[in-house]
Amino acid sequence: MLHVGGMILIALLLWFGGIIVLRKVKQLPPGPYPLPFVGNLQHVLGPAPHRSLAGLAKVYGPIMYLQLGCRPAVVVSSPKAAREFLQTHDKAFASRPYSGSAARLTYGGQKAVANRIYGDEWREMKKFYSLQLFTGKRVREFEPIRSREMKLMLQGLHEYAKANTPVDLFWCVGNLVENVMCLILLGRRLSEACDGAVNLMQLVRRTAALFQAPLVGDFIPCLSFLDYKAKRAMDECHSAFDNILEGILAKRQEIKAAHDDDVPGDFLDVILSNDLGRDTVKAVIMVSSTMSNPCTVPV
Repeated sequence: MLHVGGMILIALLLWFGGIIVLRKVKQLPPGPYPLPFVGNLQHVLGPAPHRSLAGLAKVYGPIMYLQLGCRPAVVVSSPKAAREFLQTHDKAFASRPYSGSAARLTYGGQKAVANRIYGDEWREMKKFYSLQLFTGKRVREFEPIRSREMKLMLQGLHEYAKANTPVDLFWCVGNLVENVMCLILLGRRLSEACDGAVNLMQLVRRTAALFQAPLVGDFIPCLSFLDYKAKRAMDECHSAFDNILEGILAKRQEIKAAHDDDVPGDFLDVILSNDLGRDTVKAVIMVSSTMSNPCTVPV
């Protein structure tokens, strides 16, 4: 027993000694010392990782280094440092690391610009977004939609108040965001976009939650077998979402073929007018709808 204990102690000393030497040689930012095998994963696992990171930033400063399993990570928490990363050296940090959840939910994870590796395709997609989708003119065009939906929500809250009825504000705001996004993306409110609007809303929220769920295999590849339940849930969501999106695209193409002038000028028209590929179109819609969902915003 003493022999085994001594070997473990020597291994730990070598581990921490190697970490100290590595940090000095590579001149890494300050940060908590990683544990063997898991690194600093204990700091980001839990219901509020952003709060944990905020607490660490108070100790180690606005730029700190974390070892998340086998993945090195630099956490930036000040406006000045963020400007350096996102503007001055934006090309160096434009790519995103591989995400098992994005790969399973969004057709391989490389169709939407948020998950693409930096390169020619990334630049083309960014150009498409900035010049055709998210222009100032297009944002102003959809201002009446946002105002109308906000007015409808406030009228509903007023009716609840007159009836002295409790209100689930999370549901109301979620329904508002989902309807606005659906009108902007597809030209119809959620209840009109496809059959089974309630099921679609639940699917969007479930998919958004799965996007946030980290897979063990992303950080510790040898333990990827632990993700089998999460992967099965992601595959089910992807299949259900794909069926809905195929129905929406087929219906829009029928309308466009029969009555071209009657098709509303929404994001889907713009996306379909460009030769992006069917999977890319579906990935853009999926990412846009799930990333705007209120359940993706931490509190």
